[in-house]
Amino acid sequence: VVLVCGENDLAYGASVAKTMKRLTKAVDRLASGGARVIFIGTKPEPSTKSLHKKYRKYDQKMRALTRDGNLYTFIDSYGGFEALGNPNSLYKGDKLHLSEEGYALWTAWTKAALNDEPGCASWLSGECAPTCAPDKWSAKKCDRKCAGKKAGKCTSDKKAGKKCRSK
Repeated sequence: VVLVCGENDLAYGASVAKTMKRLTKAVDRLASGGARVIFIGTKPEPSTKSLHKKYRKYDQKMRALTRDGNLYTFIDSYGGFEALGNPNSLYKGDKLHLSEEGYALWTAWTKAALNDEPGCASWLSGECAPTCAPDKWSAKKCDRKCAGKKAGKCTSDKKAGKKCRSK
């Protein structure tokens, strides 16, 4: 089951905690039936900049759910769009809803997560995401640490945690 939810709740005034409670209730119900659940995180829509801080907190809490087992997977849409520079071409003219290009990315990222056999819990831009600094996860921060080691990008390793891979 692929879920995209929470942005409207947050936009209409629900707290991150309340929105997360709603998500957890739905996920628990799905998981009790044995479903694998993939969450697509929020996106940095140009027209909702005042909500981005809430979006990031909500995404962090969704990501935390994925650490508790293999049934849950998180796709970091916000981080993926930012990594591309979050161009307006990812959105329709209202700068809120996704364009065909934006949906094409979501589709590609979701397919990568669905096809993953090892069970990566967190995805960014179609690749298994780094596990460094799990409580304050930041792909850019992790990649900077790896760049300082002249090793390229940060990736995850289930046994060792943070791991830098060559360029």
